[in-house]
Amino acid sequence: MAWPETVLAIEKLIHALAIAREFGVVADIADHVAVLQRGALVESGTRAEVLERPSHPYTQALIAAVPKLLVPSRPRQTFGKVMLESIEARKAYQAHGMFGRGRATVALDGVSVTLRRGETLGLVGESGSGKSTLARAMTRLLTIDSGDIVLDGDDITRIPARLMRTHRQKIQMIFQDPYASLDPRQRVADIKTKLQLSKLFVTHDLRVALQICDRIAVMRHGAIVELDETATIHAAPKHPYTRALFDAVPGAAWSHAMATAAS
Repeated sequence: MAWPETVLAIEKLIHALAIAREFGVVADIADHVAVLQRGALVESGTRAEVLERPSHPYTQALIAAVPKLLVPSRPRQTFGKVMLESIEARKAYQAHGMFGRGRATVALDGVSVTLRRGETLGLVGESGSGKSTLARAMTRLLTIDSGDIVLDGDDITRIPARLMRTHRQKIQMIFQDPYASLDPRQRVADIKTKLQLSKLFVTHDLRVALQICDRIAVMRHGAIVELDETATIHAAPKHPYTRALFDAVPGAAWSHAMATAAS
């Protein structure tokens, strides 16, 4: 028996309920948006209705809080001396187990970077890029295999932990829960300006880095692939990986449209 020449196509309708607190993601994937506040539905509509013409104050506040994919206008600053530096820092982790034995994961591959007094340097990259390892190495929360870490002119690479106590007054790691380390009554920006603090800011979100960082170092596979002033990286990223990170920002097109409309 011959197969019929007519082919019947069956369309499968797939419905998805996405739960998100990130409006960039919503802009990329949602057709219809429902906004909840304290267990109550405060606004509902199509993606365009909610994102472009929000009517409820809570929705408006949520959208206003989304970091913009642009560099805010700020006066050009001149920063002081180098306060923290990594020189050809290398770190590898030896794999364990039957199948991983003998293999090593390179977390830092000869990284050299400086942080000046009063400057905020952003370390940007996807998970596993080495940014957190570099931050921990530069704050001496882990030791490196080779290279040097210099804090305010002092080589702290291999000094014993007990001798690090005097240097801890100059450097501190603030983890993802800032309330455990910072006084919520004080504004970080004011403190930074008053005390000329230097900050090494670790993030995977380029939008946040654009808002607060003076320079950005883009990391991939344990190496810095691009390092420049924030405005320069935003306007003309040189490395393909940096451009790919910008393209991967949730709601990039929506964020650009919002910025254009605002200007």
